[in-house]
This record gives sequence, C-alpha cells and structure tokens, in this order.
Amino acid sequence: MTIEEEKRLFRKSALKKRAEITNREEKSAQIAKNLFDTKAYKNASMIFAYMAYRSEADTMPVIEHAFAEQKCVAVPRVVLLDGEQGSGKMVFCRIMSLDDCVKGTYGILEPKKDCQVVRADENSLILVPGCAFTRDGLRMGYGGGYYDRYLQMYKEAVTVGYAFEEQLFDAIPSEAHDRRLDFVVTQKDCYEAEYSRM
Repeated sequence: MTIEEEKRLFRKSALKKRAEITNREEKSAQIAKNLFDTKAYKNASMIFAYMAYRSEADTMPVIEHAFAEQKCVAVPRVVLLDGEQGSGKMVFCRIMSLDDCVKGTYGILEPKKDCQVVRADENSLILVPGCAFTRDGLRMGYGGGYYDRYLQMYKEAVTVGYAFEEQLFDAIPSEAHDRRLDFVVTQKDCYEAEYSRM
C-alpha cells in the first residue's frame, strides 16, 4: 500500500469518527477557553481562523472573542488559478465583522472579494483544521494541500491544531516533509508539540 492510499483510508476513517462526536457546541466552547489561556493567543495581534464546515470544531467563539479584544481577525478564501476547477490557492482576508463574509467555495463562509488580503507574521496565530492530529503536532488534512502550502510560506507564524479530543491519535500516516504544528488544543487539554512556541 502506498502512503497516499494509507492516508486516504485513514482520512476516511477519521472523518467518520469525527462525524459521530456529540455535544459539539459545548466542546467547541471549551476548546476556545483552553486556547484563550495560552501565551500564543494572548500575545497574538492577528488571529487567522477558519470557518467551521460540517463536523469541524467551531471557531466562532474564538472569532467573537478576538473581535472583542480588538485583535485583527482573518479568515481564508480559496482563489482558483487560471479558472481551473479544483485548482487554487488559499489567501486570508481581514474581516471586521461576520457581515464581511458570504458563502463561497464548497458552501463555506468566505470573506467578500473586497476584503483586504493579509499575510501571517510572527505576531500571528493560525488555527489549523484537520481530520486527525497527534499530540506532538502532526496533522492530517483533507488532501487538498491548501494549509500545507500556506504554512510553508509563513513559517514565522504560530500554528495550532484546533480539534476535538476525539480527533487525536497516537500515530497518523505521515511523510518526512510533513510540518508539525506548534501545539494542539482540544476540549481536554493543550498539547505542546516538539517545537512549541505556545
């Protein structure tokens, strides 16, 4: 079995497990509270959040808290390259409120086209979604590579796997080039990765 096949099978199983998680709203609120206690969140002036889709941990408590603390909030938008369907890159745009968002690619809320594109830096905290994580920062995404490509460009930003405890595994299929996240936060705890900057 190739690593690609192994990842595909593992991803399917992990997504099925995530879809069966109960009390998502309550757990998402607790994940946010645990994040707020971290030095990484307190020190960040820019919060790069994703808009939750399907059974992902909800980031709305973080977005609302960041607005209240007058932090810069940015959310992703997928930009298709050369009009090719299924081929694109992800950019983050600053939003001042949820009114700046509309339904976009895959039905996910995205910033409107006139929102300012912002780039992550050392003052940024990026919330990273995924279908599976390890406590030491490995992540399995959805196979599109959007976050992998984005994080590769902005290595100075602090990255956090934002997930339910049920999404943690002792090991996940990975390759040597896979970048570890700085830490992983769940409703149970905050797990420091090997190269933590939390």
